[in-house]
Amino acid sequence: MPEAEFQNIVGHARAERRPVLAEIELSELLSNATLSEAQKGETYYARAYARWQGSYNKPGAITDFDRFAQLRPDDQRVAEAASVKADIAGEIVLHEQRLQGLQTLENWFDDMVALGRISEGAERFQRAGLTPNEAQLTLLRDAGYVCTGAAGGQPVHQHGDVPAHAAELVWCPGTPKA
Repeated sequence: MPEAEFQNIVGHARAERRPVLAEIELSELLSNATLSEAQKGETYYARAYARWQGSYNKPGAITDFDRFAQLRPDDQRVAEAASVKADIAGEIVLHEQRLQGLQTLENWFDDMVALGRISEGAERFQRAGLTPNEAQLTLLRDAGYVCTGAAGGQPVHQHGDVPAHAAELVWCPGTPKA
C-alpha cells in the first residue's frame, strides 16, 4: 500500500475516540493484501493500543503486541510493548477478579468488554431487559448490536420511561457487525 495512504488510515484510526470504530478500521486495514510486513506490524501496534486504551478486548491487545514484535523484532518499541503487555496482563487479572464478585450489570458489562467478551455482555443486557448507559449504548451501536427502530428488533429499553439516550433503539436482528 502506498505509504501516504497507509499513514492516513492509521492516523485516522489512532485519532478515533471510539474503540470499536478504531478496531474495525484497523482490522479492515489488516485484511488488505497490499500491506508490507512493516505496515502490518505498525497496524498491529496501533490496534493493540486502541484495544488497551479503549478497554476493549485487552487479551486481543496482548496478541496484537505479540504480532507486532514478530513482524518488527528490531523495532525500538518492542521493549515498550513487552512492558505494556505486562501491565495489560495485570489489568486482565483485575477484570477477572471483579467478575467473581457482586457487580451491577453495567460494571459487569464493562469488565466483559475489557476481556473481549462483548457478545456475552450484550446478550445479558438483552435478556435482562435493562438499558445500558449512554456510553455502553454507543459502544453496542458501533459494534452492531444496537440499531435504530427502523431495523426491527426488540426495543433496548423495556421498563418505565424511555431515557433519551435509548429512544428508538432496538437490539439488531441477526449477527452483529463486530
